[in-house]
Amino acid sequence: MATVYLVNCGTDAEVAEDEESPYVSVVVEGVPELLREMFRARLGSERDYEGEMSIVVYDDQEQELSVHQLQELVQNFMPCLNIAVTGVEGWRATVRATLEAAAHSGRANGSQYWMYAESAGEHSRCSFKMYSMAKHLSSLGDTHGEKSNEYRRYLMRHVNPSDLVVVPHDDNHYWSLLDTWSFNAHALDIVELIWCAKLVISKLCTAAATACPEPVGIILLLLHLECSYHQGNKFHNFRHAVDVMQATYQLCDLLKLDPGISLTLCISAIGHDVAHPGTNNALMCKYGSPVAKHYNGVSVLENFHSDVFISILGQHWPEFSDVVQRQAIRDAIISTDMALHEQYLLKLRSCGTRSLREDIPLLTSLIIKAADISNVSRPLIISAQWAVLISYEFDHCTFLENRLKNEPHNEGEGMMDDLDRVPDSIDEIVSKFPGIPGGQLFFITTFVEGLFAGLAEKFGELKFLSDNVQSNKSFWLQLV
Repeated sequence: MATVYLVNCGTDAEVAEDEESPYVSVVVEGVPELLREMFRARLGSERDYEGEMSIVVYDDQEQELSVHQLQELVQNFMPCLNIAVTGVEGWRATVRATLEAAAHSGRANGSQYWMYAESAGEHSRCSFKMYSMAKHLSSLGDTHGEKSNEYRRYLMRHVNPSDLVVVPHDDNHYWSLLDTWSFNAHALDIVELIWCAKLVISKLCTAAATACPEPVGIILLLLHLECSYHQGNKFHNFRHAVDVMQATYQLCDLLKLDPGISLTLCISAIGHDVAHPGTNNALMCKYGSPVAKHYNGVSVLENFHSDVFISILGQHWPEFSDVVQRQAIRDAIISTDMALHEQYLLKLRSCGTRSLREDIPLLTSLIIKAADISNVSRPLIISAQWAVLISYEFDHCTFLENRLKNEPHNEGEGMMDDLDRVPDSIDEIVSKFPGIPGGQLFFITTFVEGLFAGLAEKFGELKFLSDNVQSNKSFWLQLV
């Protein structure tokens, strides 16, 4: 059910909902309280704001932000969330019209709408902007410069991001997790994942003698990023981003890369899948999504992620997003396109260790590629848990394509059962998901073992990763 937040409206605006009401109303005393509540609920996985519409009715008289400014702030810092903002005049009619428009937007809270909507719906009195990738792309740059700084300062003053990211353990505990290849992102909540990313960024900035935002500024950047990933995705979400960042950090550390290069690559990793729809380039192109047309069908998602991430980074860390850094970040993210995988393998096979160390663009591309598909090199149970999650996204892609083909189906028919938790034992995973052994073997033999074996041949420090892959492969072979 939709939620209507009545901000600074007083008790006169309250509505007594009945059983047939399409929404519930919540009275909120001020914009800071509203933003804190939305961040808190999302970070606590209580509500992701990506499903049913949330509508903010805001009386901006004698307030620091106008209705339009609140619209801009929400659209910029919470881009993937379906939150509309309207003023108080005629708000009940506006809410009804917004909910009716949302109801006619198809699967407005799912990847089909995200991918194929030409633009978000609009209503004359309300910032009705159901999320779509096309709308996201077209809005990049709308709030850069002084306007962005103004909203960042507002959040710093009134929301204080540091108060939203409070972890239960000290830094030594999280470094004990980050400094091992057994890092298990599933064992951490979103707040802890943000903290881990903050620790990596801060450490590498110090090592590289690079100026970076103050700690609260890094946290705000990471909050912005988290709200730019879709929590509803089983695999391609902020958890995956932090997992890839940690793997990238480990690989850079093992190979003793220059700290400045490591920093750029780890920053690229945290943003490499931002706003991912949970599908793939083939579906984007085959059925003519606006974003695929924009990028001429070439590395569509990777180009999209690059543009979105560079825009976010420019708002929070402009000193780090000059032309050279932007190109390095884009090159790193584009290299994660699996359509380019064989090209990178050929380059890896054709060069020696010394020449590879000297070819920084190739080396960094190979590192982030390895990190992106490193799940199967983790300890078996962690690897198997990631396999469960990607299976759900593959299943969703199959369902979505059948729908796009207009093939007869019942809603939800043939789809995997809802997943309320990630299984924590191999026996449970194999029992509930009998297709995983075959899927893992296909992925390992087709994409992973060649890359990790090639890296191990060049760098003895990475041999244990290739060994891990082979160990996991041997286990799955016993089950097919």
